[in-house]
Amino acid sequence: MPFLTTLLSSLGFVLLAISTTQAAATSKWFEVSTTESDTKLLSSALEDLSIYNPDITDFICSRSVEALYKKVPSRGVAKYNFVVNGCLVRSEYVGRCFDSFFYPECGNFDVLIISGEKNKALEVRSIKVHKVKAKATKE
Repeated sequence: MPFLTTLLSSLGFVLLAISTTQAAATSKWFEVSTTESDTKLLSSALEDLSIYNPDITDFICSRSVEALYKKVPSRGVAKYNFVVNGCLVRSEYVGRCFDSFFYPECGNFDVLIISGEKNKALEVRSIKVHKVKAKATKE
């Protein structure tokens, strides 16, 4: 019987270690290649003002996706951080940028989209200017 107790407690420890490792992995962002479905998700989210967080005051149109970071889904919630090359626009011009228009304020933006939270299919959580981290230079 002591052998069975030792075996079961070892198994419990292994399961605890695995679940802790999985929990740690879900809190990290991973850069992934952008697929066509990711680009469609971004476009549909940007075009639907009803799913924007009410705190968003800057609206953009997108030209291209420069990078995509995803968080491993936890409890059914997927998080996407798109680095989008786009331009600031009024709310009625969100979505894709028109090639024939001149946009004075363009650059890269971080667009955070949450999927599957609080009975919403998608939510545009934030749109912020993308900050590039400067690398230290050696003199």
